[in-house]
Amino acid sequence: MKSKQDPSLDCLHEKTAPSKAPCLERRLIINIGLLFLFGALNLRAESLKDQDYPDFVEQVYLTEQTALKSVFSQDQEIVKEIHAFKTSEKNRIEARLGWILQEPDITVYKGLENGNIKGYAVITEEIGKFKPITFIVKVSDKGQIERVEVMIYREPVGAEVRRQRFLRQFRKKSAKDSLRINRDILNITGATMSVQAMTAGIKKVLIILDELYIKK
Repeated sequence: MKSKQDPSLDCLHEKTAPSKAPCLERRLIINIGLLFLFGALNLRAESLKDQDYPDFVEQVYLTEQTALKSVFSQDQEIVKEIHAFKTSEKNRIEARLGWILQEPDITVYKGLENGNIKGYAVITEEIGKFKPITFIVKVSDKGQIERVEVMIYREPVGAEVRRQRFLRQFRKKSAKDSLRINRDILNITGATMSVQAMTAGIKKVLIILDELYIKK
């Protein structure tokens, strides 16, 4: 006994199709349905992409001039110096850091009183989750951190790192401190990558200043 063929399969076998018109209609309906499906999937993918790479608003809290004024006293003369790393200096710094130093030089601001150096400041940047965080690190002539301030924050989340509750943890830290997250420096929930970026940047500044100025 022959089994009856499903009429919906006629389009797959044109020889058995009773008419081309119903077949074309079914194909058209299927194609339209697929277009709607792929369109919905593309919209979903774009939505997920936007969540992974959210828009950001650059927040400028301190300019270079105001940042320097905030970390140096009024009676100090601020002298700018650009130091290009020698190969031997770069090797020593990298050995202490544990990673490669990308910058070919560093800009250091010295605070002078009667010709004597009273402190150093460095404005640096480190990548947070997506964008760089710009901040200033002020160090005493003995190599201890006196102040850290976030100058520009560009991420949509994690701005808690600019609060003094977090930043004052670095005070009196020096190149001798390991600055380990959740040991020496407490993490911030929801801002882990920003915390890691700033901590690494501060450690780098401390070691560079120690190698170039403090130990001499």
